[in-house]
Amino acid sequence: MTMLSFDPSKVLEDLLVKLFMGIPTLLEQLAPEGFDKSPYFLIYNRPLEKEYVLDLHAEMFHFFWNKDKIGQTPDPKLKSLEEYEKLHGSRHVDATADMAKILCLALDAIKTSGFFAITKNNEPFGFECLMEYPDILNNAGKRAGFIKNAHKRYFGYSPCLNPIPKDLEAPLFNHIFSALKEMDIIWCYYNAMLAYYVRLANGNGHLEKTWFDQFTKARKEVPNEVVAYFDINSTWPQGYPPQLADYR
Repeated sequence: MTMLSFDPSKVLEDLLVKLFMGIPTLLEQLAPEGFDKSPYFLIYNRPLEKEYVLDLHAEMFHFFWNKDKIGQTPDPKLKSLEEYEKLHGSRHVDATADMAKILCLALDAIKTSGFFAITKNNEPFGFECLMEYPDILNNAGKRAGFIKNAHKRYFGYSPCLNPIPKDLEAPLFNHIFSALKEMDIIWCYYNAMLAYYVRLANGNGHLEKTWFDQFTKARKEVPNEVVAYFDINSTWPQGYPPQLADYR
C-alpha cells in the first residue's frame, strides 16, 4: 500500500478553512440586501409561506385529534398567514453557517463530477460526503472564526434533498476552484454516469447506442463546474472533453 506524502485530513480541513474565510466577501457579493432576501437562503430554509402551511397542518391534526378528548371545540392558534408573518417574519438567520453548508454542498457536487490530486506529487486526494467528517468540519469552523463556542459541535451540514439550483452554482464553484488553485490541488473531470453506461452496455447493442448518446451529450453540454474551472485556470480540466478511450 503506497503511503501518501501528505495528511488528507489536514488538507481537507485547510481547504474548508480557506473556503469559510471567504464567506464574508461571498455574502457581500451574493446577498447585498441580506441573506434572507437572497435565493441562496432558500437552499437550506423554507419560504415563510411553506412554514405556515406545515405548521397549519400540524395544528389542524392536533385540533381534530384532541377535540373529542377535551369535550369542547378548541380554538386553533393559527388563523391567517398575515398573523403568522407577524409572529415569525423576523426569523433568526445564521448567514455564515448557512453559507458554510452551501459551500460544503457545492464541494460535494464538484467531487462527484471528478477527482482531486495534489499537484506537486500528483498524488490522489479523496474524501467521502463531507457530512462524514464532523470533527474536520467543526475544527474548520472554529479556525475560520464562526464557531466561537469551544464546546459547540460543527454547524450541522447535511446534503439537501434538492441540489443547488444550476443558476446559483457559478460563484460558489469559482470560489472553490480559486481555493483549490491556491492550495495547488488539481481537479480532473470524470463522468461517473458515462462509466456506468459503459459497464452496463458490455456488448448490448441497444445500450451501446444509449451510451453513445450520453457520450455525445456530455461533449455538447459543458457542466457548470467545468466552466468554473476554466474561468479560474484558463484551461479545461484533465479529462475534459471526455474521450471514448477514457471510459472503455
